[in-house]
This record gives sequence, structure tokens and C-alpha cells, in this order.
Amino acid sequence: GDAGPAANRVLHLAFREGKLVGCCSSTVQPPWTERGCGHWGLLSVDPAVQGTGVASALVAAAESRLADSRCVAIQIEYEFTPGDAYSERLLAWYEGKCGFVCSSGPPRGRWCEFRKCRKQ
Repeated sequence: GDAGPAANRVLHLAFREGKLVGCCSSTVQPPWTERGCGHWGLLSVDPAVQGTGVASALVAAAESRLADSRCVAIQIEYEFTPGDAYSERLLAWYEGKCGFVCSSGPPRGRWCEFRKCRKQ
């Protein structure tokens, strides 16, 4: 199962003043990546506290756990729609600040696309 220090998948939770304000999952060995490539996802932060470091702290915790579990790479996936402010913000954060690189290169065209990105 997913219990204890050897759990494959865990859910990281962020609290402020006793209130749940965010979460992020981390998986040491998802079935869709090769051995040694971990994954984080399900990143969600209360809109009232976005921009205050909650997401960064959750991602740091997830990536630290994956590194401690000997993952040599991390993969994320997300949907991108050119021109959509939310999508553009995610692209800048994931592929900018977080340092992920998508094998498909920069976004192409005017249509929605599924982006699979990694970092070492």
C-alpha cells in the first residue's frame, strides 16, 4: 500500500492558521514513467493564498521526497491553451521558474496541447 516511509505515492498538504490551503502529490514510481523518474501533480492552492509561496513550498517538499527516494528525473504533465491567461501563467511557472523542459519544445500553434515535461 501507500503507507509509511516507503510509500510510493503521498499527498503533501499545506496549512495556514489551521486551514488547509493547498496540496500536491508525489509518486516515486508511477506506471507511466521509466524506473528512476518520479512525478508530482495534483497541485492545487486556495486562490486566496496564491502568490504567497504555498505552491513553491509544496513543490519543494515533493521534489525533496523524490530526490530522497533516488529519483534521477521528475515528470509533470499539464494542458496548455495559447492565449489563455491561466495556461500562460502555468507555462511560465512550470517551464520557467520550476525548470521543466518539454520534449515537444515550445508550444506550437493556436490549439490546446498536452505538455509532458521533465527535469533532472
